[in-house]
Amino acid sequence: MSQEPRFFILRGGAIGDFIVTLPAINALRQRWPHAYIELAGYPRIAQFAQAKKLVDKVVSLDRADMARLFSHNPEISAAQKKHIASFAFILSYLYDPTLTVKANLLASGAKKVLSCSPLIKDVHAIDHLFAPLQELGIRPKGNEQAHIRLSPEHVAGGQARMSVYGPKVALIHPGSGSPGKNWPLPKFLEIGARIKREFGWAPVFALGEADNAIRKELTRLPQKIRILSDCSLIELAECLSACSLYVGNDSGVTHIAAALGKPVTAIFGPTDPNLWAPRGRHVSVVRSESKTPESLASLDVNTVWQHVVSCRRHDNKNSS
Repeated sequence: MSQEPRFFILRGGAIGDFIVTLPAINALRQRWPHAYIELAGYPRIAQFAQAKKLVDKVVSLDRADMARLFSHNPEISAAQKKHIASFAFILSYLYDPTLTVKANLLASGAKKVLSCSPLIKDVHAIDHLFAPLQELGIRPKGNEQAHIRLSPEHVAGGQARMSVYGPKVALIHPGSGSPGKNWPLPKFLEIGARIKREFGWAPVFALGEADNAIRKELTRLPQKIRILSDCSLIELAECLSACSLYVGNDSGVTHIAAALGKPVTAIFGPTDPNLWAPRGRHVSVVRSESKTPESLASLDVNTVWQHVVSCRRHDNKNSS
């Protein structure tokens, strides 16, 4: 190509789904540093791609003009058609089993639409989402990993917020998007107690909007549990960047912690870590013997603790 192309990426899904798409977006940016890349997604999540200019603009998938693309024979405005036609490539990660979105994009003047199902079945999510880029001549280097780079201001904000707990903080997230993926809360509490007893670090429990039931359990306990809550997603990332260790279930928060380069212990049960686990030497994955919630509940504390200790060694090596 004689000049830098324009790309339009369409990506929905939850936090973890988006984080595992970052290597593909990063590969586009590395190949065409000065290209214009626009992303249609959920702004509170997609903001991570705006860091370090991986994308130039984020628009919401919830907009009416984006919703029309899912309809049969939609009325696409002349302005939207002009916008769609302005891109050299459109990369769609939307669930589009009938190819309705792709057909509407092409009918609206799209030059080239690369479609990739968001459903992960046989290969790791990062590799699956990276595959369409091979049509653009971009080949994976092998074992691609997600990376999030916060601005110095965001890093400083996280350090200021977490400094009230002490110089070393272990952030623990006992929730996820599904209760069936959650290791029992009492076992997380035991891990937190061991971190405090053995390492001398402050265990802090991070809770999100979906963790109200866990919050009620923690507040009913006789002992005082330090809880980090009421954070926006970017504020949570700031706090994660300031912690020394992270322990959590298969969740979007775990993917953020790993993408920030934190030593991570990721606990898997029903979902397959071969498809969904964060990648990196700093990530230690522990999985129950089978894919049932009952098996996850039976996963003992000592097994998880061994992975936490391994993560601490990784932190020590990076600090030395």
